[in-house]
Amino acid sequence: MKKRIISLCIAVALAISMFAGCANKNDKKSAASSEQANAEKPVDWYLNLSWFSSKWGDDWVTQKIIKDTGFKVNVIVPPAGGENQKLTTMIASGTLPDLITLGWSDTNLNQMISAKMLTPLNKLADKYAPDFYKNADKDVLIWNTKDDGNVYGYNCYTTNPEAVKNDPNVFSNYDMWVRKDIYEAIGKPDMATTEGFLKALRDAKAKYPTVENGTLIPLGVKPFGADGDENGSLSLCRELMDFLAIPYQTSDGKIYDRYTDPEYLRWLKMFRQATQEKLIPPDDFADNGDKVCTNLQNGRYFCMIDQWTDYTGQIQTWYASNPDKAYIAIPGPKNISGAEPTLSAGSPNGWLTTVISATGKHQENAIKFMTYMLSPEATELQIAGIEGKTFTKQGDKYIITQEYKDMLAKNDVSSGVGQWAYFCTNPQSVDYIDNILPSTKLIRDWNKPYSFYNGAFEFVPFEANTPEAKNQVSLYSLWDKTLPSLLHAKSDADFDKIMSDYVAKRKTLGYDTVNAALQKQLDSNNAKIAKFAK
Repeated sequence: MKKRIISLCIAVALAISMFAGCANKNDKKSAASSEQANAEKPVDWYLNLSWFSSKWGDDWVTQKIIKDTGFKVNVIVPPAGGENQKLTTMIASGTLPDLITLGWSDTNLNQMISAKMLTPLNKLADKYAPDFYKNADKDVLIWNTKDDGNVYGYNCYTTNPEAVKNDPNVFSNYDMWVRKDIYEAIGKPDMATTEGFLKALRDAKAKYPTVENGTLIPLGVKPFGADGDENGSLSLCRELMDFLAIPYQTSDGKIYDRYTDPEYLRWLKMFRQATQEKLIPPDDFADNGDKVCTNLQNGRYFCMIDQWTDYTGQIQTWYASNPDKAYIAIPGPKNISGAEPTLSAGSPNGWLTTVISATGKHQENAIKFMTYMLSPEATELQIAGIEGKTFTKQGDKYIITQEYKDMLAKNDVSSGVGQWAYFCTNPQSVDYIDNILPSTKLIRDWNKPYSFYNGAFEFVPFEANTPEAKNQVSLYSLWDKTLPSLLHAKSDADFDKIMSDYVAKRKTLGYDTVNAALQKQLDSNNAKIAKFAK
């Protein structure tokens, strides 16, 4: 991405040089282009994110886009917590706006494709926006090409194996972090072993029963259930498994049953003991995301295992008033052989996907807007902002301005930087070094050596109402209930019984059928990744 931006700058410089000698000849043409750029180009854009509150045209980034291109975007968001209802209502009524941005794993995506409610991006690009192919990431297009040869969505925040391996700015967002002052006060314990981890939680609670803003919470994790993950608590499922370097597939390419791995169960038993001792408070099982954020920005957690990117604001808020008590990353759980963690560092699915509806009023504007937002200049604008206002450059390095630093420290979002990055491929790769807050850097930088590409193992949802889809929902629900039961088990023997019942029950819910279908996806995913650019 950085190379593309540099190339653009060189191209712009060359273009200025070439055009200088024939300015008069092109005056009329330039005036016409300017007039075209300033013409209003309406686009209706639904973001399936009820928390999104930015207004198009209120910040520096969108003001510049309006000035440069004329795109007048009507941003639509659902009411708080009403994502599913709003989108399903629009689908049912056939009133989809031009652009729809939703989670790549949202089952509504398959439904809209099957019902032919979306227009393939490639068909619109062929007709209206040939630059789409130049601006779009080739790997994302390969990944999103369906069996009918069409591309229905474009994902943001994607990564590829090459970026994870070689780009110093591409990280996993999985981490374990602790409050530095408490960690040091209890002797910087080794928390990579079950014994050391449990002792650290005990010591922290004993030495600091209360902290500045209430009782100490020894361990914080991602909320359980739908608020944290579709499948239990992410912290104690996939993230813990990655810390323990539990493989995703066997040596012969078959999907590995990570949930019954002995190392995973050994660590879950340690967390069971911690729950018994109330080192994982009962509230942890009920807290929602907002509560977790409040606890973190008040410094109430001693230790957290979670996605640090979800809490950069809260981590910064705590750090700003308590730099000596900052949260810092330390080595997390390891398996009994001490293998280094393999922390997930993104995938071709990325975060969200954007599609164009077949019934929108402004399809041509929609594909042209998407094409513009994928361009190098728009990518720089979305991620870095405006040169001279939010950054300056030294060679190819971005230097954040003091004005923008001050804005970040105050969580002032009026610059618009980063708020509209729903079309950016691998945006971390243009994350200029000076942009990272010191508070976040204390957590982020630790995990780069352990960041691992696992793109093949993020599976898209099955077609709605198929046996596989129904069985998978049942299996997710079963694990959602089983994980808290395991952690609340009275003894290791009870834990083993609950786990044994889970394994037997999941077989009756179609585990083998779902696994076979996932194996087909895995094989297809690996075949697509093999086509990625090296």
